Amino acid sequence: MGRCYFLIKEVKIMESFTTDYSKSSVQIILDLINAKNGTSVPLEAISFGTPAAITSDPAQAELTGITVTAVDGSGYEGSQSFTYGRVNLAFMNANVQNLAFTTDVANTNQLLPLLNSTFGINLTEDDVENVELSPAAAGTVTSVSLVAKAASLVFCGAASLNIVSTQPTPAPVGDVPSPTEAPAPVVVPLSTVFAQTDLGSLVPPPAPTPVVAAVETPTEAPTEAPSEVPAEAPTEAPTEAPVASSEEPAAGQ
Repeated sequence: MGRCYFLIKEVKIMESFTTDYSKSSVQIILDLINAKNGTSVPLEAISFGTPAAITSDPAQAELTGITVTAVDGSGYEGSQSFTYGRVNLAFMNANVQNLAFTTDVANTNQLLPLLNSTFGINLTEDDVENVELSPAAAGTVTSVSLVAKAASLVFCGAASLNIVSTQPTPAPVGDVPSPTEAPAPVVVPLSTVFAQTDLGSLVPPPAPTPVVAAVETPTEAPTEAPSEVPAEAPTEAPTEAPVASSEEPAAGQ
């Protein structure tokens, strides 16, 4: 019979933890659990239940509870319930005023790549509700709310977006079948768990760094030194050739 270990044998709390929002939602939460407990349980060893808001108080909308369950045959057994704070999508509006995208999309799911590249996150269709958008003439501004799904592991709340159309979006032809949602994973209640269950709150991603265009400084042409004019050699007066005398000497001299 194989050995089976509890999910936690030692508790070593890390003093600091930085969330990598480019990872998947399940990996983000597991990283948080491992960081808080000083463990290194792999993703394939556990399954996540459905997160649920702990209170209906809007002031504490981020407060969330979730149960993590050991996978059969993973070498672990048991489950643990955790509390943590999800990231409210309103952080987008806090980081970028008048959040707007100039693009042509048929629904909000098609905006996810733009949102991910802008904020350095990894929103998927499992995280947000999809809103169909009506075709609009170029320059038309459409305001829409991006709302987190209740089952999103990392995000909650909503963000307000403005979409500026660049050209009319053609209406869909015929009935488009809705995608079939995967069934929710079955959570098997067990008894063995991580020791540290209060995970604190995820810190929202920082504001995107504005891109500043580089300004080239004009290069001044080098100043040429004045050319030296060679001094002219003194001009010598021409030497006259001696003139032969035409007189003949007198006889007897």
